[in-house]
Amino acid sequence: MRLGEAKIVQTGSSHVTVVASQLMLHRSLEAVAVEGIEVEVIDVRSFVPLDKASILTSLAKTNLLVVVEEAPHQAGWGGDIASLATNEGVYWLAAPVRQVNMGGALIAYSPPLEDEVLPNVGRITSAIRSVLAE
Repeated sequence: MRLGEAKIVQTGSSHVTVVASQLMLHRSLEAVAVEGIEVEVIDVRSFVPLDKASILTSLAKTNLLVVVEEAPHQAGWGGDIASLATNEGVYWLAAPVRQVNMGGALIAYSPPLEDEVLPNVGRITSAIRSVLAE
């Protein structure tokens, strides 16, 4: 892995770009496999430096973006990716960027509560289907 180089984990005749990292990458791949949705999945791998070119190239191809992260909405890196898309890729966007994250909740230190708060396959699939419906 080279620092600052994202990895395109899944390609094809994609309709949506999904940007994720770590556990959320695996859940995103599971969501698209279960539903059979055509997406391009990008593993960011590092945030500083951020591989903007890979994200913007994929966005130019798909015109739709879903960002999946394991963080509260106001404190995660997903907002930076959404900002990148709206600042530097706005002409490619066919719909608003969808963010799948913990919302306004803080992480719970109980496995059942953690499962409730963290993005899951169902929420990821719902976000992808929602952006496709735009």
